[in-house]
Amino acid sequence: MIKMENKEIEKILKKAGCPTRYLTADFSNYQVYNEKQGKCAETIKSAGDKWLCLTGNTGTGKTHLAISLMREKIKANNWLLYTGIYSDIKKIIDSILAADFARKAEIIRNLSEANFLIIDEIGRSIETKYFQDFIFEVLNNRYNEYKQTVIISNLNKEELFGKYFDEAVSRRISEMGEVINFDWQFYKEA
Repeated sequence: MIKMENKEIEKILKKAGCPTRYLTADFSNYQVYNEKQGKCAETIKSAGDKWLCLTGNTGTGKTHLAISLMREKIKANNWLLYTGIYSDIKKIIDSILAADFARKAEIIRNLSEANFLIIDEIGRSIETKYFQDFIFEVLNNRYNEYKQTVIISNLNKEELFGKYFDEAVSRRISEMGEVINFDWQFYKEA
């Protein structure tokens, strides 16, 4: 592992697309208020190269823990990306409408080739054929190349897998990793 200062790590996180709010997120500053929350944090911390699908209530620490894992991957010298999926879906749809298929391919390639990818806010975007095709292509590419992926959604597993992911995507997620349900209330109230 590479030894890095926090400012260097934060710069890499920002370049990877991480929101400013989470640049200092780390396992060491994640506040645990209940036993289940602590178990979720430990599962994520020890995930190795497994895929993770973090589902459940808002404000429960899903993004904080995903970014904490991303921080560890930086230390291992990986190429990382964070995306709030809505912005990439909008770019894809805009590129299709403008017949800019090179731009669409570039977005998919970037999301597919990163060694570690966090896809946040699935369930916030409008469920469309474009979305399902896009998410299948990205996740299928990552599945075929054994690229670690963390998916974050405020939906529960049944809503997410039933509404946003088709059977093929659901199977790939289940095969490559683990679904972790954050089913407590806002973590500071837990």
